[in-house]
Amino acid sequence: MLLRAGSGRVTFLDMDALAQDIGTRRFAPATATLVALHEGDALRIDSWLISWRIFSRSAEQFILRQLVSIAARMGAARVIGEYRPSGRNEVVAQVYPRLGFAPAGAGLFRREVARGSDGLATHIAAMAGRREAG
Repeated sequence: MLLRAGSGRVTFLDMDALAQDIGTRRFAPATATLVALHEGDALRIDSWLISWRIFSRSAEQFILRQLVSIAARMGAARVIGEYRPSGRNEVVAQVYPRLGFAPAGAGLFRREVARGSDGLATHIAAMAGRREAG
């Protein structure tokens, strides 16, 4: 799955290159990657890739719970996402509304950070030994 705010298509290989550029490493095959930018009082999702192996199995809820927690610590008031329809991404057209985002016009969606993890139930937990965001 790919939700992309910028132009062009991003792949897991692109995200690996980005991780190397910013000095991070991953230790297992990527199943999901999210890049968000702090813009004003919002955290804007630029790119969100999720493997089909975990899509619609509450991974989106887990990832968004982490992002909302990070946004709160950064002082952001909302998380902004964008959906751009293409011939290949109809299956993700309702991801943002399903995750409690409200329409904000022109393909944009917003979720207020004050809602916390309301409506983001998941059976996924952070890995042992790793601190969960929040």
